[in-house]
Amino acid sequence: MTDLMTVAGYTSSNAGTYIKIRVDASNTYGSSAYSTTNVNSLVVEIAPTSDVTTASLSKTMSTITAIWTSSPTLASGYGYAPITYYLYRYKLTSGTWPSDWTGATTVLATAPLTATISSLTA
Repeated sequence: MTDLMTVAGYTSSNAGTYIKIRVDASNTYGSSAYSTTNVNSLVVEIAPTSDVTTASLSKTMSTITAIWTSSPTLASGYGYAPITYYLYRYKLTSGTWPSDWTGATTVLATAPLTATISSLTA
């Protein structure tokens, strides 16, 4: 997991913390007083920390469809940022992760949360 704000010194341990700012002006003669604290605040965001729950699998003679829901119910589970997409991979029952799994396929979070594996041979 990569933290979004490590350059500024903020890490995942700061997730959900609000950031405020004050500014002063400086020149060769000195500095002004600091401004008042900004009214709006930004929250430190990180990658989601909770898993996705597979709700159901269905099949036909040539397809398998997975329908899932996102399990985080608290903002911390979403990393304090909206989820934009999901990735899915699949494999046969035997095999190891990740070498025997397919490449990741993207499903946008705005689309129905489904994945269909098609062109299967009965």
